[in-house]
Amino acid sequence: MENEDIELFLKRYKWQMQQTNTGLRYEITKNGVGKNVAKGETVTLEYRTFLLNGEEIYNWKNDGLKQFIVEKSEEIAGLHEAVKLMNKGSEARLIIPSHLACGASGDGNKIAPYQTIIMKIKII
Repeated sequence: MENEDIELFLKRYKWQMQQTNTGLRYEITKNGVGKNVAKGETVTLEYRTFLLNGEEIYNWKNDGLKQFIVEKSEEIAGLHEAVKLMNKGSEARLIIPSHLACGASGDGNKIAPYQTIIMKIKII
């Protein structure tokens, strides 16, 4: 069911995205410079987070920049996977299925259990 909802979203908005083996969908909307982010590096993001219905639930202007160590922090798995496809200054749109987002528990705030999320991110 979740995959069907994602496919309908992609069709509705005519987004052309690549998909990884885990189910993460992404589109690099602006290329950056240098090597891609690697495991163990600290990354800082500007971000906006949305639900599939288009409701914006988090953003860096209200909630602060997101900073984490790749594959060594509590950040959602889909974000760790996505930043490794990117380099400094690059921007991307992501569709993160629930198993790579907040899973069965949600985030205890604005993301419900089994909720797909959309993110627009920029590595700064």
